[in-house]
Amino acid sequence: MKNLIKFNKIIRVFSYYIKKDKNFYLTSINWFQILRYHPDLFLKYLVLYKSTFGFYREVFIKIIKYTVLILKKIIKSIFNIEKRNYNDAPNAEIVFISHFLNKQHLGLDEDFHFRNTHNLLVKDNFKVNIFLHNHTAIAPHIIEKSWANNSVRRYVYRDCLRFKEELNIVIRGIKILFHFLFKSSEDEILKNRSRIMFATEAISPASLDAERFSRQLEKFINITNPKVVFFTFEGHSWERLVINKIKALQKKITCIGFVHTITFANQHASFINYEKEFMPDYVLVPGYQSKKIFEKKLLNSIPIDIVGSPKKKNKKINLVKKENLKIIILPEGFLSETKLLINFALDLAKKCPKIAFRIKIHPQLYSKQNYFKYIINQKKMSNIQISNNSFLDDILWSSHAIYRGSTSILEAISLGVIPIYYHIKEELIIDPLFLIKNKKHYVNSIHDSINLFSLWKQMTSKQKLKDKMRYINFTNSIVQPFNIRVLKKIIKESALD
Repeated sequence: MKNLIKFNKIIRVFSYYIKKDKNFYLTSINWFQILRYHPDLFLKYLVLYKSTFGFYREVFIKIIKYTVLILKKIIKSIFNIEKRNYNDAPNAEIVFISHFLNKQHLGLDEDFHFRNTHNLLVKDNFKVNIFLHNHTAIAPHIIEKSWANNSVRRYVYRDCLRFKEELNIVIRGIKILFHFLFKSSEDEILKNRSRIMFATEAISPASLDAERFSRQLEKFINITNPKVVFFTFEGHSWERLVINKIKALQKKITCIGFVHTITFANQHASFINYEKEFMPDYVLVPGYQSKKIFEKKLLNSIPIDIVGSPKKKNKKINLVKKENLKIIILPEGFLSETKLLINFALDLAKKCPKIAFRIKIHPQLYSKQNYFKYIINQKKMSNIQISNNSFLDDILWSSHAIYRGSTSILEAISLGVIPIYYHIKEELIIDPLFLIKNKKHYVNSIHDSINLFSLWKQMTSKQKLKDKMRYINFTNSIVQPFNIRVLKKIIKESALD
């Protein structure tokens, strides 16, 4: 509960500064965008609660670190001969902004977030381009080449531009730094420390990257002349900057924010109601729960429509067959969370040698797959392994899924998998299924998990089916099947403007 108090105090201070931010500089600071409470995400805000010495020591270290990284980037830009202007990109009515997470996604027809949405539009004779945020070390031209023969080409963001462009980005960051650094002091320590952190984080790699990304996308939009830009909407700095730059073009382009998963407890950044030039024209959500919350938080200032989720499977399965205990582990894309669940799974596998366990690594951590395999192999247990199968195959194989903050649990439940949330005592809940009032799927220890397995074995087939349907009905109430007609309607209306 202490972290919740700290979290709420920070939100209050940040809200205070939003009202005073007449230049909208805060939208450029990635650190300012608190997506939601999560133990991993919240670590970078605990600096505000350190001792005076500890706080200023960290600020000093950050400034030195960021300055070194800026100089390295500037030097790199001097030798950067590539001038990617995207002149080869054809005009398109719709531009999707998505994410490239690992080498396994090279050339795949299906997008990680939007799945086959682009293909459904192409079938109806819409022209589509996809612009990717590259989260890997793979060179952009290699990523683009993997889709060279695809009907929907991918165009990839560059993390280093030409010298003049990089210099302009840095100068803007420094301007924001000085703006907050020399702002008048406040009576409250937390407010002053937040202001100093805004200044420091204005030149962080994440903040400068958001500006770099939005500038490249602005060029891409100017060349391809879309009527609609469709992007994942979580509250990141780059999203606000992209919206602002698109609207500044004055081309009557409709910006659609796509909420690709359910809302969380203590979610924040995507609920901030900025001025119109930083807000999407539409927010499309997966279900009624999200629609209700967004309408309340954004004060009905923009249309919130239910589009559903392209990740929701319509596959028919035999729920009665999934009775034998087989456990899939679903960690998030955080290294610490993945280690936590792997260690928990190893202890559980040791205590339950007759139960099979599979660990499905998040796509963002595929590069560390061999490291995780090494950890598993060291234990020399035959009933636990890192899975190389597709997510769908793993879900169809499993009866239960152990998870923490991963929204992949929603897909698992929709296919008849029973959820088991590993909750650490005294920790704020990060469960995507936090709206389920009955917390019987919560475990705090190995002992709790074994008891839950024992109860499952004692249940009749009818009782097991009833349990599965309870969770399936819950997910159906918060996530609808994807409805392409909602998106098509907005596209057609935008084309008429």
